[in-house]
Amino acid sequence: MLRRFVGGTRGKTAEGDAFSLDVVDPAGPSLRRVPLGFLGHGVSFHGSAPDRALVFEKRGPGGAVVDLAAGRKTADVAPSAGRHFYGHAAFSGDGARLFVVETDLASHAGVITERDGKTLAVLRELPTFGDDPHDCVLLEDRRTLAITNAGAPLGTQGAAHEPSVTFVDTETGSLVERFTFGDPKINAGHIAVTERRDFVVASAPRNGLPEETSVGGVTIRTRPGKPERMRAPKELTDQRLLGESLSVCIDGDVAVVTTPLANVVSFWSLSRKRCLGTLELEFPRGVLPSGQEHRVWLAYGRALPEVALVDLRTRERVSGPELPNGICSGSHLFRWEH
Repeated sequence: MLRRFVGGTRGKTAEGDAFSLDVVDPAGPSLRRVPLGFLGHGVSFHGSAPDRALVFEKRGPGGAVVDLAAGRKTADVAPSAGRHFYGHAAFSGDGARLFVVETDLASHAGVITERDGKTLAVLRELPTFGDDPHDCVLLEDRRTLAITNAGAPLGTQGAAHEPSVTFVDTETGSLVERFTFGDPKINAGHIAVTERRDFVVASAPRNGLPEETSVGGVTIRTRPGKPERMRAPKELTDQRLLGESLSVCIDGDVAVVTTPLANVVSFWSLSRKRCLGTLELEFPRGVLPSGQEHRVWLAYGRALPEVALVDLRTRERVSGPELPNGICSGSHLFRWEH
């Protein structure tokens, strides 16, 4: 079944940039645009009220509550004093609490602000056990958050400042597990996690390295082992994957990772920890399982952004609904189930 999805978009008007949340129904197909005032990065859905979504800016103060059914922004959300949002958040399983990633602008220390799911008032703060956190995912136990900490700039001394993935207990605020990467030249960016807590992380070059000439890449961890940075094929991992490897999703044993500056989508086997192949696309960004077996939605293109269906078996675009052009030009796609 083809399901609706949403994604942030930057457009142009006579007055300058215009930012919105695109709400796309492939079955229509139809498009609704919700003005935001900032480029939406991450979207979180309330479990018992799926029409209510929270949208946050990447490295900025922008946050908003959106009524997806009505197609309008209903409230603004601000970060705590001296902090910025870093793009992602997650509701608790019952929707009573919202966990929002924030970073202290002075120290780069990561904080999860636990907010009331309805009023969004800050209830307490949890550490991320790292610097410059970005992504967070609530695991299957509905209690543990998987958090990526990008890490302090390259050269910063101390294990606490290294890029890492941390599992944090939301009830106690305690650290459950912490995973660091063997290569100090990459950060920990976006993460996809399976039910058995295997995960794939898409990385950018560590802060302090030139993005245009430095590689990011893909790291896979399967239990009970440690995270492993993918090193083959070398012409891909050591040369092609320039800049940030951005979005990642898992469908069965296959992880799909987009690397915009490289104009490439890469496909990886979790169990075998190897590259299955690539797809050449201009500036690929968001990727999302479509609800159809072995197919994902994939956003790509610079001047005229598009969203297409890609078959994981052939690693090629396939025919699907004729979606409008110019949609979902931001970093990610999110399924809206209603």
